Amino acid sequence: MSTLWLALLKGVNRENVPMPELESALTERGFLAVRSVLEGGNLAFRSEQTRDELEEALREILKSNFGVRTRPVLLKASQFQAVLQDNPVPDKCDVSPGNVHVLFLRKPALQPDFQQIERFKESSEAWYLLDDALYLYTPGDFQKSKLAVRLERLVGVGTAPRSWAEVMDIRQLLDSR
Repeated sequence: MSTLWLALLKGVNRENVPMPELESALTERGFLAVRSVLEGGNLAFRSEQTRDELEEALREILKSNFGVRTRPVLLKASQFQAVLQDNPVPDKCDVSPGNVHVLFLRKPALQPDFQQIERFKESSEAWYLLDDALYLYTPGDFQKSKLAVRLERLVGVGTAPRSWAEVMDIRQLLDSR
C-alpha cells in the first residue's frame, strides 16, 4: 500500500519552477496522485518508495528538468500531523498566526547550538525544537529576525520554513486526500 508523503522544497519560487510541470514530471517518474498547494514548493503525493529513493528522485528531477539544486524535506503525512498535534504555541497561532513559523527538519537535529540560538534570539522571540520541526515565534518580521536567518545553520540540519498560514493550507491539502 502506498504512503501519503509531503515534500517541502526550498528555492522553487526563486527559480520560478512551474508547479504543474513539476507535478507532471513527478507523475512520469511514478509518483502517484501528485498535488501542489500554493506556489511555494509544497507537494503531496503517494508512493511505495523509501524516503531515500524519493529524495534522490526529487533532487534529480528538479536538477535535470528545472536546473534547481535543492534538498527536499520529506515527511510522511502522519509525521506532519504529529508536528501540528505537538504545537507548543497554539495560543500564538490563534492570536497572531503571521508571527508563527514552522521550520520542518530534514532529519532530527542531534547537536543544535543552543548557546548561539539563545545569543541571536530577541527577548520577544520564542523557539521550540521538536523531533521533526522547530517552531519559531517572531513578533517582528520573520525575514529580519537575526535568529530566523541563522536557524538552519544553528540546528545543524536542512530546514523548510513555512508560515503558519502555509502550514494550515498544507494541512487542508493532506486532509482532503
